[in-house]
Amino acid sequence: MTDFKDFLAEQLQDPEIRAEYEAVMQDVQEKLTVAQAQHQAGRGRPLAEILMESEQKYGV
Repeated sequence: MTDFKDFLAEQLQDPEIRAEYEAVMQDVQEKLTVAQAQHQAGRGRPLAEILMESEQKYGV
């Protein structure tokens, strides 16, 4: 895991990569917050559906 953390830290030195990373992480955090609230309310979406949506949006 340290290798990945080192790699990520190095990549985030680039302002363009940092901006893209921060935008993606903001979106991910929003999705997790909504998913958690829905789950607590008994209206949760399947994780597979959320992951597929992210895959389509980010191509990962």
